[in-house]
Amino acid sequence: MDVVKSVGGIVIGIAPSGSPVIQKASIPIEVDVEEDIEIYTPLSSRIAHLVVIDVLAIGVAKHKGPKLHDHLFRLKQGLRKLRV
Repeated sequence: MDVVKSVGGIVIGIAPSGSPVIQKASIPIEVDVEEDIEIYTPLSSRIAHLVVIDVLAIGVAKHKGPKLHDHLFRLKQGLRKLRV
């Protein structure tokens, strides 16, 4: 997060209130979900976080409009360099 912010990037943090991620994020999105401690997988919080991510992705897609396809293509090309 520090590296991204040091080069002028914006960090969107999706995490529980008061967490280190929320405290450091440029745009904190607090998602507080009470988990069922009787099960081993924190499913409720994962689903809540995925919903927030989906809403953000749709908002970005609507904002970018027709330019989205070219943008996604450039992202995909950039990610190829990171693969082993």
